[in-house]
Amino acid sequence: MTFSYAELQRIASGGESPTVELKASVQKKLGESISAFANSFGGLIVIGVGSKGELVGVKNADEESRRVRQALEDCTNCGVEQEFIKNEGKTFIVLKVGEIAHSQSLCHCKKRCFIRQGTTNVELYGEELVAYLRTRGILNFEEQKTQALLDDLDFSKLAAYFKKRGIDFNSRNAEELKTRLTGLKIASFNGSFYLKNVALMFFAKEQAKHFNNLEARVVVYRGKEKEVDRITFDQRLNSTIPELIDLTYALILDKIGKTQKIAGTTREEVPDYPEAALREAITNAIGHRDYYDPMPIRAEIYEDRLVITNPGGLLPGQTQQNFFKNPKHRNPLCYRLLQDLGLGEGLGTGVPKIVKLCRQAHLPDPDFNNLGDAFQLVLYGPLSGKPRHPVESENPRQQQALVFAKAHGKIKTKDLIKLTGVSSPTAIADLNELVKQGKLRKVGKFRGAYYERENFK
Repeated sequence: MTFSYAELQRIASGGESPTVELKASVQKKLGESISAFANSFGGLIVIGVGSKGELVGVKNADEESRRVRQALEDCTNCGVEQEFIKNEGKTFIVLKVGEIAHSQSLCHCKKRCFIRQGTTNVELYGEELVAYLRTRGILNFEEQKTQALLDDLDFSKLAAYFKKRGIDFNSRNAEELKTRLTGLKIASFNGSFYLKNVALMFFAKEQAKHFNNLEARVVVYRGKEKEVDRITFDQRLNSTIPELIDLTYALILDKIGKTQKIAGTTREEVPDYPEAALREAITNAIGHRDYYDPMPIRAEIYEDRLVITNPGGLLPGQTQQNFFKNPKHRNPLCYRLLQDLGLGEGLGTGVPKIVKLCRQAHLPDPDFNNLGDAFQLVLYGPLSGKPRHPVESENPRQQQALVFAKAHGKIKTKDLIKLTGVSSPTAIADLNELVKQGKLRKVGKFRGAYYERENFK
């Protein structure tokens, strides 16, 4: 971390924000600000800035530094870089607070926990703290302890899983089985052996005995509007996660439209949506949903589109623009087991794959919508009037952008504007389209963002 005085002037002139705090001196609540930034999106704390943004410097750098050290000692599990900036006899202290990883415990100040909301630090406790832990994916439904016994597991499902992984499995040896399940992290010892929720979510004999939300609902509407009197089919499916994926996929495939095509001397029935994209979408919805929420996965089939909605929006730090390049998993154990079973692409390649398959089928690009407490994928069918895009096509501006990025290692929006003379929105759209095609990767946010070359499989 190295800041120039000019950068300090720019930061101070911008005022406080969700990621910037400006103080004339070290305050008693500095530790609370460090906790809040660490538990949110990280940020900068600049000491030596007056109430109107004037760069006044600190009065006693040694004393202010001592107070900073004391604040850091009051905080647990936080990463802070400290830098002194001097200019014309004035000294400033800049603290760069890193965002903690979403798999780690929260940063506390004197055993209290804070988050950043706007320019305010808000303390979390009670139900709000539990809800925040769930949102970050720290408190996981799949990790919860159950009262179930080994006999509640379907050993044929376990045998199929271990066979897939090339592991010998002996269901008659209870101690060996406990060791295997503990090694998979779907069971644990805490004084005594117990199964976690995830074990039953994948391998239960009767999942409905333990859960009421391992469920998908498939609804078919006549026409393009969502109205109750237009429903022609409505069915709920219940099973363990791998079987629920298969059942939901098969039912949707049966209910969506088909096109008759002649291939040589035979007639072939082609589904309205690419089968591989459909399976990937269902796997993602079931595997990444919020299982604390009692609502089912919902697949709604219309004349011109298929809408798949799952409980649980994006995790903190993810946006509709970057979530597939910024993989975070609400259910990491489910994610791993699905990968072991060969279900789902993973590593951020699933979304580009769905987009590419739709383009290859001459369908419009799908929409990915974060609804806050839910996530929604819209696949558009042949009857949709939305525009189509060629597969991995590049317009002349985008070709220039790729050449520039290759030559310079990266490209910014202003670089493409200078190269082509287009407006800022057009340049951003061109670069984001290259991101969607997997040819560029966006790094950073806001004004400091840039794009670099990326090769995806």
